[in-house]
Amino acid sequence: MNHFIKGLIAAVLLTSCASVQGPLLTADERERNVASFDYAWQKVNDEYWDPDFGGVDWQVVREELRPRVTQAETMDEARSVMREMISRLGSPILHSFLSDYRAV
Repeated sequence: MNHFIKGLIAAVLLTSCASVQGPLLTADERERNVASFDYAWQKVNDEYWDPDFGGVDWQVVREELRPRVTQAETMDEARSVMREMISRLGSPILHSFLSDYRAV
């Protein structure tokens, strides 16, 4: 598995360190989720193999989804936003790897 994909999986898994859906997030958990989102977005921005992001306006994806991860009330909501961000690229490779970690 290449370094790029490992980094994205790590960012998604960082949002998985607390409960699955249950209790509301603490301020610290929210901060970690936003940091994970920013890390994953930047990783794609810097290292994605298609400089045109498959026709996706990657900056707009950040502008649209970052507020949602910031406002997520549960870990499940935060993970869902992270997955949506990556899925916007339409990459079957990334989708396949992230699908393996849905239940984590």
